[in-house]
Amino acid sequence: MPESDWIYCPRHLQHVAVNNGELTESALNAINQSYKTLQTLDVSNVTNTEFADEAFKGYYNLTELKLPADLQKVSYMMVAGCKNLQSIDIPASVEEIEQSAFEDCRSIKTITFGGAPAGAPGRFNAPAASTSQLRRIGNWAFYNAHELQNLEIPEGVTEIGDGAFYGCTYLEEMVLPSSVQEIGDNTFALCSKLKKITVNSLTPPTIQAKTFYDVKRQIPVYVPDESVDEYEGDTYWQEFNIQGISNMPQGLDEISSSLQGGDRGRLILHNGQIFILRGEKIYTVTGQEVK
Repeated sequence: MPESDWIYCPRHLQHVAVNNGELTESALNAINQSYKTLQTLDVSNVTNTEFADEAFKGYYNLTELKLPADLQKVSYMMVAGCKNLQSIDIPASVEEIEQSAFEDCRSIKTITFGGAPAGAPGRFNAPAASTSQLRRIGNWAFYNAHELQNLEIPEGVTEIGDGAFYGCTYLEEMVLPSSVQEIGDNTFALCSKLKKITVNSLTPPTIQAKTFYDVKRQIPVYVPDESVDEYEGDTYWQEFNIQGISNMPQGLDEISSSLQGGDRGRLILHNGQIFILRGEKIYTVTGQEVK
């Protein structure tokens, strides 16, 4: 659409896809007029490498957002307050997620980093390798992502800021990369349903007294076998049940199960997560198909 035509863009749109070119300020302003009604927004094919702060803030009926393939950062509060957003795919090109970028996106169930879903397995195998260029997750970046259940931070991330995942109250499992060096205060505070943490870093990442505020200290924290003593000697990590990663249950345990509606199928336990195998397809326990 030519730049001049955006002034004629109607209000109250529900679905918008921009197929090429740059999403200019005037174009974004035109789309913003539909912030109350917009349900899907696809800007994956635009050439923008970044957007202004608060660019898509408060699109409170938005359920699907596709970001540009060459995006380099998710700016301050760029998607904040999109309380009905169900999932988000962070493009592999993104190097930084800035402060409060996804704050109060309380319905997000899945975060994908560079093509590797957080916690979702491939077909009977380990999760697909990520190509993410992400290095830093800013303060309060995913604050109150209430529905998130599994999280796998990609390799390359060195810093996770204060309160980045504060209030992710349904988070059950988490994997931290070997690259992580610093995890801020209150980063995982109120993640009270966490059942397992895996930390792949040989050196215990720096954490604070309230990094894991209200997280049960009895849960297993799996670390490299050769680093168990170092984690057990750390002021704050030693509060957890530190175990060598070789002690983590491996492989798939299959259990026969009667599925709702009388269908026969199998429950698959994969790295502590339960999935349903029905025919050639795998589903989460909530019914979402795993690709």
